Amino acid sequence: MIFARHGSMRAPHVFFDVLEDERYSETLDRHFNHRVLRIGYNYTGKTEIGGLVVRPESRGHPEQLGKLLSHVRFLYIALHRAIFCEEVLSELMPPLEADGTSLLWEALGRKFTGLSYQEADRLSRSNKEFIRTLFPEVPLYASLLPPHVQAVIGQVGPKTRGVEKMLRRIGFDYAHRIDPFDGGPHFHARIDDVVLVRRMVRARVAPASGAPAAGRKPGAGPVPTIGRAGRHLVAPSTLGTPGGFRAVAVLGPGVEDGAIALPDEARRELKVDVGSEVGVVPLDGLETPPPHAG
Repeated sequence: MIFARHGSMRAPHVFFDVLEDERYSETLDRHFNHRVLRIGYNYTGKTEIGGLVVRPESRGHPEQLGKLLSHVRFLYIALHRAIFCEEVLSELMPPLEADGTSLLWEALGRKFTGLSYQEADRLSRSNKEFIRTLFPEVPLYASLLPPHVQAVIGQVGPKTRGVEKMLRRIGFDYAHRIDPFDGGPHFHARIDDVVLVRRMVRARVAPASGAPAAGRKPGAGPVPTIGRAGRHLVAPSTLGTPGGFRAVAVLGPGVEDGAIALPDEARRELKVDVGSEVGVVPLDGLETPPPHAG
């Protein structure tokens, strides 16, 4: 899922800032560094990438289908950059109890709302008023919570550690913010700094034979080139493609002279013709993201 804008005047994005408060007593010669949770709201919105659903029988596929689904969201964002915000957010699931209970919510949220975790989560999807009116505005010292509750604040659950690793590889960092319901960490990045977005180039479709793509004007200026062969994500560059947004992963030389050669099967799946414009993102080399420009 992709939410172009999460957070508005009527339904703000809600979070806990995770802050540090240092205290020192010269009389006692004692120093403390307290973790503090402070409720916060964002009314102007951020782009958010949500969860992925992969059928059980498709998990563990050699083509790493979950990772492809995750990456293709950024190809879509890059192709339609104008409709998204400056910052992109991902909320990761923390460790939860076997029955889905959040330790943080039981120790904190339930005391201020009287709701179970599931009730609060369900209600917050359509109405966040109860958070603004019932949660305290003053900072909350995490040191007052039981140690086992403190231990899950900002932690990534075992089923989402792979997601964290992927996000870090493409340019995300921990935002020092957490979900106020379950304590799950928020990861964020400037959209234009995300490796997959920066790598995207537009190209014309050429047949797999390698013939130049139609629509290339004689004497046109320099065009983007992705020189080495490898694996690439490809999708039509226009909104409103029949059948909805589609993307394929192809193995080949990538973009050369402003064109990418696509086999017949890939063109059929994408519903594009020779000469159509597509967006292309090379997938190789994501293990070590290139340094930011400047």
